[in-house]
Formats: sequence, structure tokens, C-alpha cells
Amino acid sequence: MTLFRTPFFSVLALALTAACFSGVNNFLTKSALSVIGDPILFTTLKNVVVAVVLAGFFLVWKKREELRGLSRADLAKLAAIGVIGGSIPFALFFTGLSMTSALSGALIHKTLVLWIALLALPFLGERLSLLSGLGIALVFGANAFIGGFKGVTFGSGELLILAATLFWATEQVIAKKVLAQVSAVTVASARMVLGSLLLIGFLAVTGRLSGIAEVTLLGWG
Repeated sequence: MTLFRTPFFSVLALALTAACFSGVNNFLTKSALSVIGDPILFTTLKNVVVAVVLAGFFLVWKKREELRGLSRADLAKLAAIGVIGGSIPFALFFTGLSMTSALSGALIHKTLVLWIALLALPFLGERLSLLSGLGIALVFGANAFIGGFKGVTFGSGELLILAATLFWATEQVIAKKVLAQVSAVTVASARMVLGSLLLIGFLAVTGRLSGIAEVTLLGWG
């Protein structure tokens, strides 16, 4: 039993849990988009809920002192994470998802691991191990084995999702460096709070903020 308490299995458990959430998310989101309609309004409202929850953790765990003690360079990186990871790609991804199938969106999003692997070598000095390479191959092989790529197309929606995926890959490289000095809850809070504020600003500038009043009870659910 001691083996399952090692850091490797702890990280593996977290990664698998995140994968389960991510796997369900694309299909649930596709359904939710059909109810709310405006993809950017949808992702803004969704992100605001997440931002409020994370801000609560940030305050409860007393991370304000940590934030005050950060250097300008670290603050700049947190701001970059908010822009590159917490706002622009969400707008791109959910707009793209409203234009294509959940399957296409999921398959393109799962290429994230490939882009991160390519960026990690020059920017983080990490090397792709044989085991990691096998894992990447299994991700795509599993999709082909389960349902193949039948029905997967590549148009404007898919290009938007691919652009969002590239933004998130870049964000992960930046986050990896920031997490060496900053706690995960502070990084996640900065990402979602700043990202949500930028998305709200975009809705306000484009005159779409009033759409909140039109969201039905089913949409909020």
C-alpha cells in the first residue's frame, strides 16, 4: 500500500481526476451551449462561478500575504496566465465548440499534451521519455479504437479550438515556471479572476452583457 502513497501515484490520481472532468466537460458544455446560445456569455458566466469559488479558497487559506510578496516578474507571469489561459482561449474554444461537434472539439483539445511536449523541450528543458511518448500515442490510439475519427471535420470551428489549445499549451509552460515559487491556489485564482474580468469587459464593450438577464433557469442549472 505504501507504493500508492508515493508522489508519482499522487500526481497520477490528480491527472486522472482532471481527465475525467475534462472528458465529461466537452459533452456537457455542448448541451449547455444549445440552451444559452451565446458561447462567450456562457463561458464568462461559467468562469465567474469558478472564480468566486477559487477566490473563496484564496481568502480562507490566507494567500493574500503571498500575493503581496511576489516580485513584479511573478505578477507579470500571473497576468499573462490570466490573459493567455483564463480569457482568450475560453472565448475561442467555446465559440469553436458552438460551431462543431463535441467529438471534434474533444479530439482537438486532447492534442494539448502534444503541444506541451513540444514546448517543454526548448522552454523548460524537459525531455520526452519513452513512457510519455507511449502515453501520447495511447491517447490518440484510444480514440481511434473506440470510435475512430468518423464524422470529425476541420473547419472554422475546429481552427478556433486548435488556437485555444495552443494558447493553453503556452499557458502551461508559463504556469510550470510560476508554480516553482507560487502556490497552486494563487495561480488558479489569478487565472480565473483576471480572465473572468477580461471576459466581462469584452461582453460590456460588445454590448452583450445584457444577455445575462435572458438566461433561463435551465441555463443557470
